[in-house]
Amino acid sequence: MVATDVLPAGRVSVRLWYNESRSWTQLSEGDLVRFVVTIDRDEDGVWIVECPAIPGCVSQGTTIDEALANVEDAIRACLQVRSERGMPLTVETRQVEVIA
Repeated sequence: MVATDVLPAGRVSVRLWYNESRSWTQLSEGDLVRFVVTIDRDEDGVWIVECPAIPGCVSQGTTIDEALANVEDAIRACLQVRSERGMPLTVETRQVEVIA
């Protein structure tokens, strides 16, 4: 779960809920936050990278490295816009185990 506060000058304060410790952690500008991204190649050979935890956060590149660098910018921009609009920053994502 994530909660946000908009600070002066459009800066974002993010609090992430950690289930393990059942406590809130306040993040500051410059803190590292890890997001899972999906990587796929389209029919034209362009690499598409999406961040499932942030609805609509997608980027692309001609190489995987370029696409990953671009999605970092997209994640920052999406978090900023969602915060300014009072939207939840992320949706919950989970990993599941499936016996193949």
